Amino acid sequence: MNKLFPRLLYLFISLLFTYFMANGQSDFVTVNRTDLLLYNKPYRFTVTNYGYGVLLDEVNAEAVKERLKKELDFLKSKGVINLRVFVGAEGIASNKFRVPYSIQPEEGKIDIKYLQSLDYFLNETGKRNMKSGLFLTNNWDWSGGLIEYLKWNGYGQPPSQQTAYGQATQDPQNGKSYWVSYVDTKALMQ
Repeated sequence: MNKLFPRLLYLFISLLFTYFMANGQSDFVTVNRTDLLLYNKPYRFTVTNYGYGVLLDEVNAEAVKERLKKELDFLKSKGVINLRVFVGAEGIASNKFRVPYSIQPEEGKIDIKYLQSLDYFLNETGKRNMKSGLFLTNNWDWSGGLIEYLKWNGYGQPPSQQTAYGQATQDPQNGKSYWVSYVDTKALMQ
């Protein structure tokens, strides 16, 4: 059940978006083959990275909420209405390079405060008629990401990207082989 819950949560969110799009919620950007559409017209945009917007320190802290509102107001005043927002940190922050908050600190355990932060953030962007592109995971160790899923499923501790990056800058072939050997032996061959 623990492994199933996050998948069911993501499925529920996907189905919810699909329901709203199918029932006249035209405020969502939709996809038609290779085109993005808003109100059935081509949607072109420039986006800014607002990765930490959902990572509110304390969801109930008024100072944090006021800072978020001021930042969103500033972005809107500069014509920025499209935000790329990081949502899916996984695992527990184990070093200074990791984000301190996680939607899933342990496999199958969702942090409700994180979801409340996401809800608050989306509500505030909606008030300003801003669009948010949500990315749910990645391959970077600063967020847990897919690397955390590999650990949870028995593939061991992957090499640190900080170490791999350092090796790659000194010897690109060595840095590359550092990662390729891990992926080849741990993930792809199983």
